[in-house]
Amino acid sequence: AKRARIAVECGADRRVTMTIDDDGIGIEHRPPAVHRYGLTIMEERTRSLEGTLTLCERQRSGTRVLLHFTPACFREADAVAVPSTYDV
Repeated sequence: AKRARIAVECGADRRVTMTIDDDGIGIEHRPPAVHRYGLTIMEERTRSLEGTLTLCERQRSGTRVLLHFTPACFREADAVAVPSTYDV
């Protein structure tokens, strides 16, 4: 790829979306070469963020990578949220 564009957005639902577009040759549809770990590392990091990773081929050329995740500080805050009502 000669060019890449990275955009990061945070929605009202506190989910982060990172979009990476490039103008390369697209996604190779064969097993990765030995000692090439790019996609493997992206998948591992996505799992550590409890997120989702999507790879798409673009219309003319290149690839789009979409990463969606909720930052840990918000996941933890939601997990320990205090209920608004109590049963006595």
